Amino acid sequence: DSQNLDEVVVVGYGTQKKTSLTSAVSSLKGEDISLIPLTNLGNSLGGRLSGIIVKQNSGEPGRDGSNIFIRGISTTGATQPLLIVDGIPRDFQQLDPNSIETFTVLKDAAAVAPYGVAGANGVILVTTKRGQAGKPTITYNSYIGFQNPTVLPNYVNGEQFAVLQNTIAANSGLPIPFSEEEITKFREGSDPDVYPPYYNIWDEILKKNSIINYQNVEISGGSEDHNYYVGLGYQYQEGMWKWNATNADRFNLIANIQSKITNTTNLILNLNGRILKSTRPPSDQASPDGTRRLLEHIGYSHPGRGVLEYSNGMFGRAVIPMLNGEGGYFRDNTTSIYSQLSIEQDIPFIPGLQLTGTIAYDPSYNNTKLWATPITNATVDASQTPYVYTEGIIGQQFPSLNQAWVQSKQTTFQGGFNYKKSVGLHVLNLLGVFEARSNSVENLSASRRNYALFIDEINMGSSNNDDMTTGGSSSLARQVGLVYRLTYDYAGKYLFEASGRYDGHYYFAPENRFGFFPAFSAGWRLSEEPFLKGNVSWLDNLKVRASYGQVGALAGSPFQYLSTYNVSGPGYVIGGNAVQIISERAEPNPNITWERANKTDIGIEFSVWDGSINLEADYFYEKRSNMLVAPDVITPLEYGIGLSQVNSGIMENRGIDLSGEVHHQIAPDFNVSLSGTFTYARNKILQIYENTVTYNNINRRRTGKPLGTQFGYNALGFFQLEDFDSEGNLQPDIALQPWGTVQPGDIRYEDTNNDGRIDDNDQVAIGDSDQSPRIIYGFSPRIQFKNWSLDILFQGAGETNLYHRNEMIWAFFNGMGAYVDNIDHWSPSNPNAKHPRLTGAPTTNNRQFSSFWMRDASYLRLKNATLSYNLPIPLIQKIGVQSARIYASGQNLLTWTKMIYWDPESNFRTYPQQKVTSLGLNVTF
Repeated sequence: DSQNLDEVVVVGYGTQKKTSLTSAVSSLKGEDISLIPLTNLGNSLGGRLSGIIVKQNSGEPGRDGSNIFIRGISTTGATQPLLIVDGIPRDFQQLDPNSIETFTVLKDAAAVAPYGVAGANGVILVTTKRGQAGKPTITYNSYIGFQNPTVLPNYVNGEQFAVLQNTIAANSGLPIPFSEEEITKFREGSDPDVYPPYYNIWDEILKKNSIINYQNVEISGGSEDHNYYVGLGYQYQEGMWKWNATNADRFNLIANIQSKITNTTNLILNLNGRILKSTRPPSDQASPDGTRRLLEHIGYSHPGRGVLEYSNGMFGRAVIPMLNGEGGYFRDNTTSIYSQLSIEQDIPFIPGLQLTGTIAYDPSYNNTKLWATPITNATVDASQTPYVYTEGIIGQQFPSLNQAWVQSKQTTFQGGFNYKKSVGLHVLNLLGVFEARSNSVENLSASRRNYALFIDEINMGSSNNDDMTTGGSSSLARQVGLVYRLTYDYAGKYLFEASGRYDGHYYFAPENRFGFFPAFSAGWRLSEEPFLKGNVSWLDNLKVRASYGQVGALAGSPFQYLSTYNVSGPGYVIGGNAVQIISERAEPNPNITWERANKTDIGIEFSVWDGSINLEADYFYEKRSNMLVAPDVITPLEYGIGLSQVNSGIMENRGIDLSGEVHHQIAPDFNVSLSGTFTYARNKILQIYENTVTYNNINRRRTGKPLGTQFGYNALGFFQLEDFDSEGNLQPDIALQPWGTVQPGDIRYEDTNNDGRIDDNDQVAIGDSDQSPRIIYGFSPRIQFKNWSLDILFQGAGETNLYHRNEMIWAFFNGMGAYVDNIDHWSPSNPNAKHPRLTGAPTTNNRQFSSFWMRDASYLRLKNATLSYNLPIPLIQKIGVQSARIYASGQNLLTWTKMIYWDPESNFRTYPQQKVTSLGLNVTF
């Protein structure tokens, strides 16, 4: 397990020996995540690789990927890194985990400069497996897992519901809705049809131990001249709802073939395809605030509404029919193919020179189908005996159908050379690549309403023009670039590198379309110096390195250098015919260009005692300029059009990332190790066009603070009884709050500027960004004893906040239910409660954005634990098996956090992450 100093690391457009690297790079082997029940590869990197910050917002099948940030966020624009699979820009998150050879994260300018305009947010390189010389081997990988939510809201029972409603009525001076007799019925269950004693929506709709099933077969082999690798994978994931309302199927097929067709020519064919089919309820589409509607509907289910309004199992706003198929379905089917053909040609008469060429064609097809049907419900009249039920329909009266087809194609051409020359202690390597890429997208959509028959086909819908719509669009994008990298190595001690790219992109005007992005780096291996190498026998490697360069990022949307127009109308009538018109929409900015990121990195690498201890540390600093912001110009309404954005935003980001590992052999069959990573990234806005209202108030100023800083009032707690005189007026020394009359139990805010009143000028920074944590870390202990192995990953995040709002905090918000946590509300006997006094609707005063509702979203999570056993070789060889391993694995097993009812990684109303336990098997024949 000791680190191999001769290890070769995948970098942009090539490979380099790890000891020769002068750039900041982290790598991970695919085998390190092959035993984990992963549905999305993007979720495998957090805590395992330094410099990677991840946030998984959802655990829903088919939509459970993570947002990935390399060294945090450095821009107000796009923040996600460039993803590369086998040298071509592609998404890797839905690939088969067992097909992955390596992950490599490129972090500093020296590493990402070859990607030019696309490299500013970092790059993640993924290589897939290749065949190896030798007799054919067949490997079978399988696991079955059982999923349950990590955390769910805990709703009140019937008695608690009634008591809270009575408290609200008493606080509001209204009649008490539930008598003591009715509360007793809730408690004792004597009339469960109207007063259910125990009411838990999760028991009605949640499926325990939903299945995740994974099967994979790999075949590889070949000779020195020809080899192959073929993999076939299948994964099925159930959702957490009963009736299998949410699920995802994925099929993966990969075939990588290499052939040495002459002594100097290699031909490489790569095919990587997948089909992803997912299903979810039609109600589970994004609402205008970006949250999921189904999770919102569940909040409407409570003892009052669940039975009194919608009986016969029709909970809340008909949650059960939404899940059991009565409301229809939403299906999303995607087929993607990555295909590429490469040739490597050595030039015999120029030793060390190799020419390369690649053509890649990646088509993708997506089809979505939303079939929404009427949902029936029943209301109950409990005043009659027996109770009278009346059936009705919720929402639309007739079915509707929406379908969309999207076809995208990416074509990539790469041609280049690699030249390596050694003269004595001098080693020179020169790389040059020309790359051209085009992306086209075509989409078509159609919808029909008011179906007379429940047949989910477009042609079966209403023929009325008012009931049908069609739409479509197409786009074409192109980019070309020239890549270079020059490395120089003297005696393995002094290392220099110059790299970069001359890039052109269709986004910008012809005179601004091309840009140059260079980087330089240097390294010094002190461990190779005679004063250390000959005198310090325990030192394996000691290297310091530094880099500086400039890379780019696309800003805004394409064609902002041109005038854009709206089509509307009819604008006038000619000859009795209505005519559409066009109008200018926005003023062009011919000078618009890409963002530029100036990156600096200083790092040190340290390894001792044959790799028993390895440490790597980096300090990084980035200054991002040319960010698009709205201009600081006010125009009169008569100007008629909007102003275009300008490249005037400036932002910096700095921090550290650390990684280390320790290995120790206690006995010949007993090994222990510990590895860990730590990343800290803090950004700061240096220049944006900020309005004078906030800029002139040092407490409210956005400039000079981290992006995403949350502002509001500083809460001092609650108004208490002693804060009011005998007539109910506030004491004269208390600052007035302008949002209506306050009472004991309302939230009190700080008068930060001491002017005797609370207003916007009293707002201050109250929380960190909820987009990305500033800190992410992980540590992985491993124990190997004979044939047993225990691998554990703890992953955590810090310096991140999540603001609680709406039903997250308010009892009965907008007619929803309440949480057990709402029972801890202010009263004279409970003056230091978690929640203000209960009211029928949140008062304007208590709804102000303030520190009272800001929550620390830091966490430490037992992300994975795997116990595996390798069957004894003599035993399995008797039945023709080379190796066999069985294992038990768990994911998201434990979480330590201050959050209640909500997963600390997830957003508001999102499908919770899943706790997974699995049993698996790996067999190689």
